[in-house]
Amino acid sequence: MLRKMIPAIVFLAILISSVVTLTEAFVYQTNSQTMTQTIRNSLEETLRPNASSVTNLGIYPSGTPNWECVNDIAPDEDSTYVFGRRNGYGTDLYEVQDHVSSGNTIRSVTIWVRCRSTIGTQRGRIVVNTYDNNYFGAFDMATSHSNHSTTYAANPYSGVAWTWAEIDSLRVGVSLRSQASRCTQVWIVVTYI
Repeated sequence: MLRKMIPAIVFLAILISSVVTLTEAFVYQTNSQTMTQTIRNSLEETLRPNASSVTNLGIYPSGTPNWECVNDIAPDEDSTYVFGRRNGYGTDLYEVQDHVSSGNTIRSVTIWVRCRSTIGTQRGRIVVNTYDNNYFGAFDMATSHSNHSTTYAANPYSGVAWTWAEIDSLRVGVSLRSQASRCTQVWIVVTYI
């Protein structure tokens, strides 16, 4: 009888372990009912650039505002993008849409970029600007388009949970350091309950 139960016990242990691992990012309680409820109630809002704030990167096609090169909902890959102009980092910062959500507690803010290199591996940086301070998350890009992200559970300036007013005044962007570096999308995802 015990031999028949062992596979079921192992499966249950793996399942419970997966649930705990999944929920640890959202809640610090150990009660599985609370964890499940918290996941069920977590929501996300995606915000995209709607204006340029700082523009130091090149644009393709020419004549397009920098923010319009990276605000696509679906990636258009090499149809529109910003690119590095010279050796050394150049940075674009973008204003983003104001939130429309009404959640009480912001769990995290994740800044996403979709980039590629035209020659080998290139280094880029995700930028978040809050209270007029820039914070960077470095990433390496290959020759095919890929998504990269940096997540902040707390506002890096204050060290405490984000507020909706901070989200509305947030600027995000990308730093690229060579003409071989391209970025076609920038967006943020706010996770809240």
